[in-house]
Amino acid sequence: MAFATEQTGTKLDDSVADISDKLAFTRKLQAVTNKIHSTHNVDELMLELSADICALFEAGRLAIYATGEDGESGVH
Repeated sequence: MAFATEQTGTKLDDSVADISDKLAFTRKLQAVTNKIHSTHNVDELMLELSADICALFEAGRLAIYATGEDGESGVH
C-alpha cells in the first residue's frame, strides 16, 4: 500500500503545483489588465506595457491593433 500512497502523494503534489502556477499567472494577468485599463491611449500602452504583456505570455514581441471610433476602421 505504500506504493499507492506514494503515487497519490505525487499526484496531489502535481495538482497543488498546477493550481499554484495557475494562481500566479492569474495574479500577473490581473496586474497587467489593471495597468491596461489605467492607460490613456494605445501609444502609452505600447511604450509602457508591451514588455509586461510579452513577459506574461512568454512572447518575444506583440502586435496591437486598434479600431477607429466607428469600430470598423483600423487606426495607423
